[in-house]
Amino acid sequence: MDQLLNFNVPVDVGLLERIVEVMYKGQPEEKKMASSVLTDFKENPQAWTRVDVILDQAQSQHTKFYALSILEDLIKYRWKILPQEQQVAIRGVVVHLILKLAADEMSMKANRLALGKLNQVLVQILKHEWPHRWESFIPDLIANSRTSESLCENNMHILQLLSEEIFDFSHGEMTKAKTRSLKTTLNKEFSMIFNLCSFVLDNLESERLLIVTLHTLHRYLCWIPLGFIFETKLLNGLLYKFLPIPSTRNDTMRCLIEVASLTTDPAAGGVQESHFVDIFQHFMKQLVQIIPPKTDIPNACENGTSEDEDFVHSLALFLTTLFKNHLDAIEKSDTTGQVLQAHYYLANITMVDSPEIFKICLEYWQALAHDLYHQAPSGPLVLHSAMQSSTGSSSDRRAHYAPVLSR
Repeated sequence: MDQLLNFNVPVDVGLLERIVEVMYKGQPEEKKMASSVLTDFKENPQAWTRVDVILDQAQSQHTKFYALSILEDLIKYRWKILPQEQQVAIRGVVVHLILKLAADEMSMKANRLALGKLNQVLVQILKHEWPHRWESFIPDLIANSRTSESLCENNMHILQLLSEEIFDFSHGEMTKAKTRSLKTTLNKEFSMIFNLCSFVLDNLESERLLIVTLHTLHRYLCWIPLGFIFETKLLNGLLYKFLPIPSTRNDTMRCLIEVASLTTDPAAGGVQESHFVDIFQHFMKQLVQIIPPKTDIPNACENGTSEDEDFVHSLALFLTTLFKNHLDAIEKSDTTGQVLQAHYYLANITMVDSPEIFKICLEYWQALAHDLYHQAPSGPLVLHSAMQSSTGSSSDRRAHYAPVLSR
């Protein structure tokens, strides 16, 4: 075992694998000895230089993960005390390994777990180095994404992790100034990320790549400037290209739910709200094709697939989220029939045998009822002009929704 700790000779990967195997399957005394050797190996300042060889030659996933843990611990606990040239060298090793393992579909499939770990290691490095000491990261990543579909797919995973680290998990791990700097840089360079996503969605046909690209968009939609959503072909693609296809439908719905949750700037007047009215109108045109209005949705869910129930769950979330945030603008537009139809869909969905779906719908019905009856508890309610023209001057919002609320 001492041979493994001699860093003056090439690493014996076979010996390392046997020691790692002992850690998992050996006797207690053997495990103790193996643990001591592996700890000493990991703590050697030169251990990181062996990682690429280990990943290349090791057959055991346990050994590969041990090698990656060397990099992970180094970056987590010792990065700031490393000489800059060593930091650059480690960064280069990680990038080289990622490019190598993601070079083609076969390699990526065989090394998916190790590649996922390497992606996480890279993002941890980025939290230290980017943007000030690695300004070219986003342009480089976008450039090599266009060289192969497998690299593009893996880079989408990296972009997802980066968004999660900055916007979801940064609290307590980075200073506010550092988090703010990363968010600002990512915002400035998002146009490159968006253009890559648009290129994939518009031109490529790999189902797996399309799905991971939709996942990436979903991660970014909650904070990107609204112009990327409303002033591009993104929504048209989501609603008319990917929503009708069963394999991409649920991932498309997640993106649309994020869009529905966005709020507009009051200073912009009704211009931005009109975009949400358009989304609603186009969505309802597609929905009646996917689920005909007379469909028994509870029965369809009971006899359908898990994907079918996921879609109904997402449909409930989308409609209730859109109405909670933008019903006023939608009611003011010429969409009265679609508004009532959408509420019939929600009433049907409410009867699905799912506590989670029922809770989503119940919260919305409670909010709508409160709005209708709190606004004018003992008298007629004044309709928005568009709704008046469609339902008659003697009607009010309560009367308009009565057929649905009385079900």
